[in-house]
Amino acid sequence: MPMFASVDFETSYEKGRDIRALGTVPYLRHRDTDIYLVSMAFPDGSTWAGDPASAPWGRLEGLEWVSHNRSFDLAVWMELTRRGMVLPFPTRWHCSADLMAYIQAPRSLAGACAELLGTAVSKVTRDEMRGADYRALPPSKKREVQEYARSDALLCWMLWRNHSDAWPERERWLSEHTTRMGLIDGIGLDWAAVLEGKDKLATVAWDAERMIPWAADHPVTSPKQLALACRAAGIPPPITTDAKSEEFDEWADVYADRAPFVAAVQKWRRANRLLKVLASMEGRLVDGRLRYQLKYFGASHTGRWAGDAGLNLQNLPRKPFEGVDARACLVPKAGHKFVSSDLSQIEARVALWIAGDEVMLDRLRAGEELYEAHARSTMGYKDPRPLAEVDNDMRQLAKCRVLGLGFGLGAPKFVRIVKAWTGKDISLEEARMVVRDFRGKNAPIVKTWKYLERMILNYDRDERGRRAPAMTVLPSGRAIQYFNLVESGSEEGDRSSWSGRVVRGEPRRRLYGGSLFENLVQATAREILAVKIRETEDAGIPVVLHVHDEIVGEVPDADAEEAKNVLNRLMSEAPEWAEGLPMRTDTKILRRYGK
Repeated sequence: MPMFASVDFETSYEKGRDIRALGTVPYLRHRDTDIYLVSMAFPDGSTWAGDPASAPWGRLEGLEWVSHNRSFDLAVWMELTRRGMVLPFPTRWHCSADLMAYIQAPRSLAGACAELLGTAVSKVTRDEMRGADYRALPPSKKREVQEYARSDALLCWMLWRNHSDAWPERERWLSEHTTRMGLIDGIGLDWAAVLEGKDKLATVAWDAERMIPWAADHPVTSPKQLALACRAAGIPPPITTDAKSEEFDEWADVYADRAPFVAAVQKWRRANRLLKVLASMEGRLVDGRLRYQLKYFGASHTGRWAGDAGLNLQNLPRKPFEGVDARACLVPKAGHKFVSSDLSQIEARVALWIAGDEVMLDRLRAGEELYEAHARSTMGYKDPRPLAEVDNDMRQLAKCRVLGLGFGLGAPKFVRIVKAWTGKDISLEEARMVVRDFRGKNAPIVKTWKYLERMILNYDRDERGRRAPAMTVLPSGRAIQYFNLVESGSEEGDRSSWSGRVVRGEPRRRLYGGSLFENLVQATAREILAVKIRETEDAGIPVVLHVHDEIVGEVPDADAEEAKNVLNRLMSEAPEWAEGLPMRTDTKILRRYGK
């Protein structure tokens, strides 16, 4: 193992400057933000903590560094150098939180130390520093803060020393690339479009509010006032009014025509949600680029990336709302274009490939559209014309069958997914018939569920008779582990059901054949995307964003057509460990994201 040291910065922590709301770089550039302390743990296990201006930076020369939240600590380093401090830069800078996520341990320092080191970590001292002026503290309190910081640095150092060998080089590169892509390089932002969108949405929200009877005296989102209005109108109130709830929008879609205030509340909610997105974009504009963050291994069992809590570019609305398109606010820098390529239907394709459904795979290799192929193979579609042109409702139902029933969905949940994806209502009995039909006609997938169930059921016990973690090995070689397994009975017709932890020490999740298969498929799709990110960068196309199964590169105008061809070829080729997987991609040159 190369020689390494851990580095951890502490900054002012005031309630009024929430880093998640502001974004890391704007937070650090705020005139009142105080970077008051740095702590270090050195290769010999010794530690130091104190003012960054007097830190023994020379002891870190030529070493690799590790921080538990590298993106934040790197941003602090960037800010200190911007302020004029002369600091060394590591030969390589690692993130122990990302390492923890990869090995399915808690991402937080406290959680990881509890599970892997058997050490309790208190954050009381950190929390007591919220709003406090470190430099004005009495010497005894300063020593307490320094000891807390020394301890954090040493624990980070120990986690890295004990577990970094389990982190492959390809994954370390992806972790570093994720930080560089969003935090250091960023992506272009059409500031004028953001401002125009904010103005439009403010007007939409104001107009909607005027249509809400109680808005003059109560909050628009008041559950009590909404319930009273619903009872007066003879309609049931929504189950929840949570701002992020999809159930509210589903309820509003049903009752908007019966009560004008329902449509008004829904429009007000959507306008304000999008307003927050645009405001977050505006606040994260630094040096002409939007600085954003993606969370490497945000989904700890599948490895998929997750969006930043304050601005989630993974979840921007796909369709404009009232003429405002958040995606289109993302633009390439002057003289450049985006090249975008999406791994079309990758999860469904991977599912068929893992299950070994050669009938469907041969159809895909022959160039058939996936959901049309499913409709022809199992739903009785015989028309020679493309399904999308003849019966789009059937195509949407085929999609529900493949992506819902393919992962073991039962009838009650299938009713809901059909409603959400197609807007159609089907009865529970109809859903049960569809479930039976799908399982009867898709034997390779059902066989795979049963195989995975047996894997859980029959996994070895340790020398004390306790069930050892179950493991599913992906085609790429990465393993998904399931910890602390216990049998939990059956549900919705599943033959067996278990619960277990996909992250050590965190709550259990229900596990059964379909869910295990879904995890396997999603993780494999993530592995494919990871390979393609590296190949795209190696081909000289800088990746400025990736969203789910889509890669967005930024290239000079003159190189756009060639880059499109290169990216299309790369994204159409399965990795060497996925021989026989039929890939399909849609590659475009864009003047702005989404267009």
